Amino acid sequence: MSEPNLTLKANAYPYNASGQRMGSYLGFTYIKKNTTINYYGTKSIKGKKYYYIGDDAYIKSGNVGKVRSQVAVKPHATTAPTAEYNQASLSMPRGKHTITLKKKAYAYDKNGKCMYNYLGYSYINKGAELNYYGTKKINGRTYYYVGDDAYIKAVNVGTKK
Repeated sequence: MSEPNLTLKANAYPYNASGQRMGSYLGFTYIKKNTTINYYGTKSIKGKKYYYIGDDAYIKSGNVGKVRSQVAVKPHATTAPTAEYNQASLSMPRGKHTITLKKKAYAYDKNGKCMYNYLGYSYINKGAELNYYGTKKINGRTYYYVGDDAYIKAVNVGTKK
């Protein structure tokens, strides 16, 4: 089984744990409809249901169309590292770490191929702050794993905390 995911039926603004709309999520004001993203649980904020999508962001349940609690993975299929980070090829930092992009960056899959539709967008804006969950060498280049089966090239990263 892979991580639970959901598909948006409408554009969704990101909210913080207090229910206040965030200025941006991964450099964007909202996540486009028909985007499928992983979620990591639900929370009731001010009496309304929200889905936690990582990076301290939540989306309202009213924007969600389909929810898949667990997705079956075909036998012999490979998946990117999950929350357990049990793959030996991924070097994991301890604690919460962030990177800031020095220029716009594309998201890549575990094979180093460009994902032209990451959270409904073709790229992540310059200046976006992202949580990262480890580094991995793909085809001789260093990438940061940012969740949702996506990696960012290290050459696009300006600062690392």
